[in-house]
Amino acid sequence: MPPYTSTKYRMQVCVCARVCVAVWISAYLIVMDVIHKRASSKEREKIAQRADERKSNAECVYEWKPPPDTPTPLHPARKAPCDVGDSNKMMAARFLLRRAAPALRQVRCYAEAASGAPQMSFTFASPNEVFFKGVSVKQVDVPTLTGAFGILPAHVPTLQVLRPGVVTVFSDDGTSAKYFVSSGSITVNADSSVQLLAEEAVPLENLDLATAKANLEKAQSEMGSASDEASRAEVQISIEANEAIVKALE
Repeated sequence: MPPYTSTKYRMQVCVCARVCVAVWISAYLIVMDVIHKRASSKEREKIAQRADERKSNAECVYEWKPPPDTPTPLHPARKAPCDVGDSNKMMAARFLLRRAAPALRQVRCYAEAASGAPQMSFTFASPNEVFFKGVSVKQVDVPTLTGAFGILPAHVPTLQVLRPGVVTVFSDDGTSAKYFVSSGSITVNADSSVQLLAEEAVPLENLDLATAKANLEKAQSEMGSASDEASRAEVQISIEANEAIVKALE
């Protein structure tokens, strides 16, 4: 009977096979563990390298060196550890802008007419007198029920009701003239023509402050004795007009 057919021989072969399989599995696990450790080590090195790069970039951003002899509390002069990048260029531009900003000043309060803009044709009249008729002017300041505003060439078309106050006309030669108006209307057209029609209008220099104050006191005393709505309305108009005259002359 051959020896490999015996039960004892078969058991020995089975044990050897199991031992070989166990050895192979152990070797495989050891090799995989070594590979995993090496991979983890490399990955940790990459992560650390990336962190160092971020830190280096951050140092470049926050340790920007300003121009020589330029005091600034936010960026004290010190040596930058690396080349200045795009972020530093932006910071430098902002710094220079802040340095230049205080030099900027507002130089005018009214808009100026654009070069080559059409001239403003101005007509100003009352029932008794014509002050301007199609005259080219630079600017007109008017008091209206919605507030006082200035009119320049190419102004937005509008129609406004005047309130008692002073109309100031600025001529092209730089001179100005003031007129007191009691009420009326002003029209601004798309072709830069302006028409001002006043109920009453008089040059401001023709008015007297003492007379205006006396008329104001008289109108205020008459308000209490007004018997009907029409009378009170007339007195109120007189009060408002004289108050505006006094304010303009004072």
